Amino acid sequence: MTYVIFLRLEEVAMFRKKSLVLGMLLISIVVLIVYANVKYWTKETVDDTAPSEPVGIKEHEGKTEVLTRYETENYSKSAEAPEWFVIEGLVENPVNLTYSELKNFPMLSEVTMLHCIGSGEGGMSVTYNWTGVPLFYLLNMAEIVPGNYREVVFNATDGFSSSVLLTTAMDPTSILALEANGTDLEQVSGFGSGYRVVFPCKWGYKWVKWIEKITVVDYDYKGYYEQYGFSDEATKPNCTMPSTNPSLRTFNATNPQEYAVQVLSNSSIESFSYEFDKMIFNVTGTEGSSGYFYVTFPKELLASPYLVYVDENIVNYSQTEAGDNVYLYFTYTHSGHKIEIDGTLLLESQGSGSRRPVFK
Repeated sequence: MTYVIFLRLEEVAMFRKKSLVLGMLLISIVVLIVYANVKYWTKETVDDTAPSEPVGIKEHEGKTEVLTRYETENYSKSAEAPEWFVIEGLVENPVNLTYSELKNFPMLSEVTMLHCIGSGEGGMSVTYNWTGVPLFYLLNMAEIVPGNYREVVFNATDGFSSSVLLTTAMDPTSILALEANGTDLEQVSGFGSGYRVVFPCKWGYKWVKWIEKITVVDYDYKGYYEQYGFSDEATKPNCTMPSTNPSLRTFNATNPQEYAVQVLSNSSIESFSYEFDKMIFNVTGTEGSSGYFYVTFPKELLASPYLVYVDENIVNYSQTEAGDNVYLYFTYTHSGHKIEIDGTLLLESQGSGSRRPVFK
């Protein structure tokens, strides 16, 4: 009897020992599974994650995972090359263009970085010498309807979208890129491929590629990333704006405080002066070739409406206003030129009934 009891006690002890081992093993497996999942969802790689605080916001109800898993390069890989695109919305002259037509328009080149927000400062990036058509040129063609608030929305062929303020779109460095390092972007593969908008010092989700529609709106549009809480501005910290070719020139005008006047032109600007009611530029270029002039200045500097003279001849121009700035664009045939932009004098001598010249 004593022997049987001893065996049963030994069996119970063995059972408890096995149960303990199995329990510890099970706990270890659970811990490993949890650890693996935590490592997977929090690892910093260039393929499918976002920083814990993307663009200055906290985790937005867990949806940052959805964003980063949707598209690691900040635009949709499934977008296909369209043959044409439209510019519509709050414009006087809706535009329908093929991408091949863009190659006949004025071009600007700049070296700047496309940077994926998916992994923050250490994320996937590529730096190219991008060449394309300035967005201001395309938007001027469409003649934006004046208003207090304007955004420009970019829609890709697969439904991906994002937007920027009109002031950003009208910046001379904002382009619809067609080439990278001299190679047609349609022939480039991988990260950075495809005809796309380039916004220097903006995170990559603003650089929409294969656009089929550009729309000017008067409300705060939320694109794919923005609707989950990502920044509307998408401004990269500690970023320096690139130099451009042709060069973007900045001049100072005092009235009575100092204002910046920016000019992008394929002409050589020899001199600039400001005489309270007018801006005067002396420019040169290859005799007989086409010249263009894109000037940006604060509304406070020069009152509207304006007259633009090239060698004392009035020329047509396009005008856009966004925020506190005025944007004028006009063309001419090169020779030695004196360009004069009159503001207040026109207001005094012509009165409020004078019509503004239109884009040609």
